[in-house]
Amino acid sequence: MMNSAEVIHFNDESQAVVLKVSPTIKPMTVLQQLNLLSYRAAIFLHSGAAEMIEVDLDRLQLAFTEGLARFAQDHNILIADGGTDVGGMHLIGQARRAIKGTFPLLGVSVTGKVSYPNGPQPEQGRFPLNDGHSHFVLVESESFGAESDLLVGLATARPVPRVALVVNGGSIVEEEAKRHAEQGTPIITIKGSLRFADELANNLTSGRIRLTYPMGTKVRTFDVLKQTPRDLYDLLKKMLFEH
Repeated sequence: MMNSAEVIHFNDESQAVVLKVSPTIKPMTVLQQLNLLSYRAAIFLHSGAAEMIEVDLDRLQLAFTEGLARFAQDHNILIADGGTDVGGMHLIGQARRAIKGTFPLLGVSVTGKVSYPNGPQPEQGRFPLNDGHSHFVLVESESFGAESDLLVGLATARPVPRVALVVNGGSIVEEEAKRHAEQGTPIITIKGSLRFADELANNLTSGRIRLTYPMGTKVRTFDVLKQTPRDLYDLLKKMLFEH
């Protein structure tokens, strides 16, 4: 049974809505419960955090702030991600705050792995929720990966354009990207963020990963080391709105 939504307040007076749900919840029910029904398009950010210290984080943060967040603000985009204060989830939360964004930023995670004010406290194996997000959905589970059905399922909950954005990532992100491909969601992979994202960027037309994707899956690369935030902005616009 789904719990009612609650509002949490972070230390700097920012706040977010948190909804706890069962693993079998329908994505559309979540959007209805959170009143997230008016966005024009959606971006699904799938990110890991391992080895991110080796990434040019300043360039990646700039791309997220002036490319990804700015685009979402300008075009009424929902961004959904893993919600915790690590990796790409941290970067997009910081980006939304930097531009004083009002676009919905929805974190999807599991109850047993996160901490937040007046909720579970930080301890071994728990990760703080990022305070730049506007909404969170927490699936009742003790293991990361249990949220994947909901996160990927949100992509087809409403008949609007969507794209998946891959940053860094390991086996969970790889599986989520595959599932996006299977349901026809275009993918952008951030080259230079390492791990799965770079492996996918280096094998766009062939190789182990592409063999698991349906024929015709659209995968494009943004190279954070060579391209500008405007290039990311324009790529998102092209993939979502220009066919």
